[in-house]
Amino acid sequence: GMQQYNKVESIPSIRGKILDRNGGLLAISVESESIYVQPKQFLMERKRWGELESLIGQEDGYMKRRLASREKANFVYLQPRLISPETAAKVRKLGVAGVGFEKQLSRFYPHKQETSHLLGFTGDDHNGLEGIELLYNQHLAGLPGKQKIFRDAKKNIIREPQLINYPRPGRDLTLTIDQRLQFIAFKHLREAVKKNNADAGSLVLVGVETGEVLAMANQPSFNPNRRSSMKPHRVRNRAVTDTFEPGSTIKPFTAAAVISDGLYDSESKIDTSPGRFQLGDYWVGDIKNYGILTVRQILAKSSNVGAIKISQDLGVESLWGMLNAVGFGNPSGLMFPGESYGRLKDFSFWHPTERATLSYGYGMAVTACQLAKAYNVIANDGLLLPLTLVKKNASVHFKERVFKSSVAAEMRDMLITAVETGTGKLAKISGYSVAGKTGTVRKASKGGY
Repeated sequence: GMQQYNKVESIPSIRGKILDRNGGLLAISVESESIYVQPKQFLMERKRWGELESLIGQEDGYMKRRLASREKANFVYLQPRLISPETAAKVRKLGVAGVGFEKQLSRFYPHKQETSHLLGFTGDDHNGLEGIELLYNQHLAGLPGKQKIFRDAKKNIIREPQLINYPRPGRDLTLTIDQRLQFIAFKHLREAVKKNNADAGSLVLVGVETGEVLAMANQPSFNPNRRSSMKPHRVRNRAVTDTFEPGSTIKPFTAAAVISDGLYDSESKIDTSPGRFQLGDYWVGDIKNYGILTVRQILAKSSNVGAIKISQDLGVESLWGMLNAVGFGNPSGLMFPGESYGRLKDFSFWHPTERATLSYGYGMAVTACQLAKAYNVIANDGLLLPLTLVKKNASVHFKERVFKSSVAAEMRDMLITAVETGTGKLAKISGYSVAGKTGTVRKASKGGY
């Protein structure tokens, strides 16, 4: 009898808040309620089921389906998700017999879609299932407490609960993200994807001297406060999980390799005539025959033939070494759930044509985060930094020199030309010095390119 009346229950701990770099709130735990019913009484109220279905946002016939195989149970949760205190108050006012309430904590994300891929979400048990919530679950979750509850046969508490141990609250987590920049990134990415009728898009913004991710946005997105929006193609953080062939965005690293090896400088001249190059049974061409180009002009005009020709003087180990050194084929440092390392085959397994195709970004796969990390080497005077999402107190950041600062300066100067007079003119911003590189590729799909 005593075993039926007393039961040890968990006391949920308060999950830690997630904050942006300025202390802005990104995620917080709020009190919610779940509805349960005692079928024996609830089945007598069939006429009022429609009112209840309407209040909790379910379609007609939901109650009937929910209780179809549970009519003899003592206790049934009415729906799997939690409801807000406001909805719970409305359900209480109905006064439907056999309906009970259980207070629980749920996670709330003030910025909804803007930070959804980054933060992820928690389940009804308040544990992280995706994103930062999953990666730092142990830090955020704390430890639940325990108490002994005494209930009668009707589930009413008949004695004061006996505390076994107190819950230990979770710790707050401060990210490197700046929510103001995150909002702008999300807004403009969404507009660009819509304007170009794209299937998806990603944007990563990194602090040059620290490797801190200041913004990371993806499209399509979802609202972590609404489970109905969590479709698989919307939930994944594409900037970290999805790979693509980077195309012409790799050409600056081909150029950095030949300059580092002393083979060329930015003004060295290469004859790209007749504007195409044979690779095995295939021809690779430029938009037109550019004739003689400098290395600077090869990047500005994004010449495939020029990239191939300068790579021919480069040993396969040197090209692979440069691509590997800037982070391709390696983790970004984020340790994000589902992160892809991309694909960069060891040079000892390269096909005879792969040195040429890799010089202009085919035959490898990268993520948007890897590409941002690699370009940060050029921006940061040739120093490689791991990307970080969590704000650390230490001012010392791990750095590894990939190439000389003089090479990095030369690369930046050439990439400014690519924006000022080359294919990147749309990136020009009045009053600012902008360096960049365009990249256009054929997309691999089921039927080929």
